[in-house]
Amino acid sequence: MKTASLVVNWALFAFSIFFLANAATLPRGTALRPGAGVFPLMVGAVLTILSLLMALRASVSVERGESPFPWGVDACRTAGVFGSLAFYTITLPLLGHPLSGGVCFGAILRIMGLRRWNRILPGACAAALLSWYLFGVLLELPLPLLPLLGL
Repeated sequence: MKTASLVVNWALFAFSIFFLANAATLPRGTALRPGAGVFPLMVGAVLTILSLLMALRASVSVERGESPFPWGVDACRTAGVFGSLAFYTITLPLLGHPLSGGVCFGAILRIMGLRRWNRILPGACAAALLSWYLFGVLLELPLPLLPLLGL
């Protein structure tokens, strides 16, 4: 188990280097008009840094005999966040970004411990609409609004 986590973390680091190298070949554009390579480059850089930290942490935890994987409530939260992101990925072409994103943001807020729906609902709606405005309007990425209604 410990060797497997070590292999997985270093493989993720190798993949992130590959991703970053390919993202660097895309056009970056200018500061006022970012190109298609800006977001993949940022994702690749963050993925590389985080995967390196995870690989180093797994290396140290293997030496100490600790497990790098979450247990108990933390494992349930992790699974819930991944499930929410999978839901978003699957429903985006059907329901559009605002609706899929709102449900995903709301589920993640609930999973992370926010219990009152009168706070979850406005937070999820605001996050979905602001992310749609940022990516769909300002950055002009082709995010579906409501595909079922033809928008």
